[in-house]
Order: sequence, then structure tokens, then C-alpha cells
Amino acid sequence: MFELPSKSPIQFQHLEAGQVKLVGRPDVVLKTHESQAHAVVPAWYRALGLPTYQEEWDALAIAQGLSCRFVWFVACDESRTRHVGHWRLQPARIRLQLASYCLTLGHSGYVIGRCFPVMLLPASSARVNIPDCIEGDCLIATAELYDSKLGDIAWRGLQQGIFSHTCVVLSQKSDDPDGAGDLAEIALVSEAEASCPGAKILKTYEV
Repeated sequence: MFELPSKSPIQFQHLEAGQVKLVGRPDVVLKTHESQAHAVVPAWYRALGLPTYQEEWDALAIAQGLSCRFVWFVACDESRTRHVGHWRLQPARIRLQLASYCLTLGHSGYVIGRCFPVMLLPASSARVNIPDCIEGDCLIATAELYDSKLGDIAWRGLQQGIFSHTCVVLSQKSDDPDGAGDLAEIALVSEAEASCPGAKILKTYEV
């Protein structure tokens, strides 16, 4: 049986002053949410009863397989972001190079599912069941949650409305403009953490 990864290869270090660093890559400059310096631990950690210690998170994140619980969502659109400068993401210039991507619980570094497929939906296309508030081009995706205790917690957070948005993590080359780059992973987040206001959860369902 194929082992599902419980940790993302992208690990963020959240410092006490609010700064965020990429573990093992001190040379990388991160473009973070403008309010990042004001909230180190998201409020949903306590609301969902998440543990304090890494060893406990490690145990919760072990996946037995996939759960048949699905999330359909807008990964990003062209609405003004909450990044410093409020630049817009450019979905048409986000490179999709993998068949599937990790879905992480916030930016904790723990994987709770797989996103597949991720597809570009141009502004000019017919948009069935896509809210009118979505601006310009957008990326849409479906994720299947893991059959894990952490996946169960994520599902509970979705049903309670704690998680309402997603956040794309991009890897940029030196000549990439703001809002463009390689899609690296997608995080399930609360509205307060969402960098892109249009990156909304559209539907959850079980099969």
C-alpha cells in the first residue's frame, strides 16, 4: 500500500515575534499575510482542541488511507490579496506541474489530504456553481481528506465553519512577478488567515 505523507516537504517556522521562516532555507524570503506579525497561533487550534506537542501532532497525522470525504474549492482568484501591497494573484501564470498537491491543515506543515485536480478556470468561461464574487481567472480544485485523526479534526472544522478558505503556497523564480510561480501546496485556513478573499470553500461532501 502506498504510504501517504503526513508532513509536507515545506515546513514553516513561526517565531515569537510573528515572523515566518522556511525551515532549512534561510535564503528564502517569504511573502506573508499582512497581519502575520499579530497572530502566532491561530484561534482554531484551541477551538478544535489541538495538542501542544509535536509528538501528539505526529500521531494524529498518521493516515490509514483516503476518507471519501471531499472538499471542492476555489484555490485562488484575482481579488486583491491581504499580502503587503495588496497585489493580486495571477491564476493564469501559476504553473501546475504535479498531478496532485498536498492539502495542509493551515500552515502547520501537516498534510490532511490530496488536491486533485487543480484546474484553471478563465474569467471568460461558463462558471457553473461558482459564486459571482469570484474575480477574474481562478483556480478550482477538489481535495480528498485523509482517513486520519487530523483529517477528522479538519472535517469537523469544515462542518463548523471554522475553515472557510484555502491559501496557495507558491514557489517563485527570480523573474516571476507577484502572484505568479509554481504551485507548491494548498493550505486549509480560516477566513482571518486567508490571503486571497476569493479562495473559498464551495462544497463539502462524502461518497
